[in-house]
Parts: sequence; C-alpha cells; structure tokens
Amino acid sequence: LTDFAGQLIYYTTHQTYLTSRGLYLLVFNLALGLDGVVEDEDLYPGKNQHRHMIDFLEYWIAMIVTYARGEHSNFPKIILIGTHRDKIRNENEIRKIKDGIQDRFNDLITSSQLVLRDDLFIDARNMSDETRTTIRRVILEEGMRYKEFGERVPSSWIALQEKLIELKEKRQIIVHLDVIRKLNSELKIPLKNEELEVFLKFLHNMGYVLYFDSPNLRDKIILDPKVVIDAMRSFITCERFVLQFWKKRSFNQMRRSGKVQVSHILEVLEEKRLATLSDNTYSAHMLGIMIKLDLICVPVIYNKGQRVSPDFCLVPCMMNVIVPQVPFELFNREKALTITFSSDEILPPAIFNRLVCSCLSCWEIFEGHFYNGLVVLRSGRFHLIEMKRDIKRIIVTFGHIKSAKRPDAQWCLAMKMFLKATIHKILAIYSVALRSTITCDSSDIDDLKDDAKADVS
Repeated sequence: LTDFAGQLIYYTTHQTYLTSRGLYLLVFNLALGLDGVVEDEDLYPGKNQHRHMIDFLEYWIAMIVTYARGEHSNFPKIILIGTHRDKIRNENEIRKIKDGIQDRFNDLITSSQLVLRDDLFIDARNMSDETRTTIRRVILEEGMRYKEFGERVPSSWIALQEKLIELKEKRQIIVHLDVIRKLNSELKIPLKNEELEVFLKFLHNMGYVLYFDSPNLRDKIILDPKVVIDAMRSFITCERFVLQFWKKRSFNQMRRSGKVQVSHILEVLEEKRLATLSDNTYSAHMLGIMIKLDLICVPVIYNKGQRVSPDFCLVPCMMNVIVPQVPFELFNREKALTITFSSDEILPPAIFNRLVCSCLSCWEIFEGHFYNGLVVLRSGRFHLIEMKRDIKRIIVTFGHIKSAKRPDAQWCLAMKMFLKATIHKILAIYSVALRSTITCDSSDIDDLKDDAKADVS
C-alpha cells in the first residue's frame, strides 16, 4: 500500500510505482461535481490555478493507462469511489456525474477497465457494514479477473526473493546483476539465465524492484524503488534545502525553465549519494532510471545518423504550472499555420516533454512563456513556435511576430519536417500511433498540406 500524501514531489514520481498488476482506486468528492474547483496548489501539471475535479480524474487515469499498461487489454482495473454522497440530495446530480465521467473517458478507456458503479458512491463519514462489504467485494471481484490472480511461482523464486530482501535490509539498495546471479547459484535448484530474467521482471511488475531490460540499465537492479523518489527530492524540493548541493545559477535556471545541464544533475546525485556501487556508477545509473521513467527528459539529437549524447535535460515537474488565465496573443492566429498531432488514445505527456526538450536544443524560450503543457519558442528574429498539449493531442502553431505577416513558407516546411522526424524517433519509445493534420488559410504554403492527416508513426 502506497500513500503519496498529496505532496508535489510524489505527483512527479507516480510512475515509479504504477504496474500492470496493480488494482487502482480513485477516490473523489461527489459534492464538488466534475466542474467543481479544487483549491490546491501545484498538484495538477499543465493547468491554470483553477483545477477542476474532472482534471484530477483525467490526470490519474492518464497516468495509469500510460505507465501501468500491460499485455492484456482492459487491464489494469480502475475503480472510482465517490465520497460525500450525503451532500447530494438530488439523484439526478449523481446520474449527471456518472454520465459526465463516461462521456469524458469513453474514447480513452474501455468501460470494462473503468469500474463505475452507483453502490461505490458513498458517505465516507458514516460507512455502514454493508458499504464496507460492497467495497471489499468489488475489489476482490475485480482482482480475481486478473489472469495473474492465484498465479503459482516456483519455490526457488521465493528463496531468491528472500535473499534479495536480506540485501535490502543491509541497505544494499542497488545491486549488480552479477551479485544476483551469484546468489542464484547458491540455491539448491538455481534458476536458468532465462528464468532469472523472468523472475526479475515478475518482481518489477509486482512493484518490489526496478529492473529494466534496456541497454545500460539491465546490469543493475534497484531493490527499493523509493530511492528514485529520494534522488528526485535532492534537486526538486524547496530551495533552502537544495542550494547546499546545487549551483545557484543552475538551480535558478531549472526553476525558471525546467532546463538544466546533465553534468549538474550528476553532481547533485553524487553529492547526495543514496546508495553505493563498487564501480562508482550510481549517479549515471540513477540518471538513466529517471530518464527511463520520464521523470527527466533528454533531447533526441542526431548527427549524421548517429544519436548524440545531450549536454542538458528537461525536468518537467519544475516547469511553471500556472498557465496564464487570459490567452496571450503573440501573433496573428488567422495568419498562422498549425500542425496537430493526434491519437485515438491517451497521449503520454512525456512525448510532448521530449519534443519540447528536443526543440530547446535549437531554439530559445520566448519571453518566459514556458509552462507545463504550453511552451513558446523563438526562431530567428521574427518567427514563433507555440507548442501545447491536451490529453490526446500535441498542437504546434507557427506565427510571425509582426501580426500583419504570415510565417515564411520555407521555414514552415523545414519546421514541419523537423517535428515529424523528431516525433517519429520519440514514438519508438512508446506504443502510440499519431496522425498529423495541417491547417492554414494561406495559398502561399499549400505545399505543406500535401500530407495532411498523415500517419507519423
């Protein structure tokens, strides 16, 4: 059982704990309704200070669907529990809330995956035994639908897991794969190499360890996932705690733009080392884990067909969460060109963040317009690039600073090619398909429309 305590640090690291074998309960306040304003600071990335109940449901469902996706469709199960039912006198309001949730998420998640029932709308302050029994029964019923329910595991798995627990109790938080192989060899019936990999993936899916079968990550296993959160805290918590480990200039740059030098993050991780590795690769491995979990984004940069190691990265949770309430008009939208990348399913926010990070390797932020979910960049003297996202789309608009002019056609064409090539590389990380649609009313740049509604992936 994991309690995130409602703090910003934990909102940025949820994916560390989300697994395909989890059963998720989302608890929300019925009395507020779906459009009710939730008064809380910093909790929901990408929205202005007026965040609504439906925004929180959307955030959590998007996170679970993105990072807990498994091999089986309609899983993992998400159970919605509404509280404060006693505050609602009109049953039509209950129906309105239920219909609103179904309408909002019908195209994003199957009805069998989202468990929405009237008997789970409750008065939490006066719960009867019948209500408690209903909640327990629903949890058990939905849990039993998992193919893994009642799964048997080899006794040697249990023996090896106990050895890993002993290492964890000795504060050996990160261990080399060779150490686990040695422990395995000491068992009465050792696991074969392929069985050992299945065992580690099983522990990962159960949320016990972090193990990724990826280049540069597969040779180490994190026995306590909480260490990743503690590592993130070392450079995103309040300033007075961080500055003792962080260069003032770099810290301020990160707080202002979310962008920071890779070398500085490695330095902070090394200064506040949370685990020891014999080959002194702790900082590099922890950085790799954070990138894998989308806690940190690095740009996708290629030079002559070869991937280039970036010298900076983006820390999305440090981007400004307060988007201006009044839309700012930096260019004439009637003369602008817009490319929309859309998906039929929930779009992982990390795709947008990685795209923004890659664009930052080429262009600068314009007049501080850098928010979580909305970014404006400047190209040359006159061109602006506005990038924003919602739950299913990335919308990129090209404009000219001088409102009477249209953006240059050749520049727009080059930008379109860059964006599509970059997104194509990013999509290789995620199992998401995107379409691109181009809209503009300029006859000067009609050639940009030749592949409207093209498949990017």
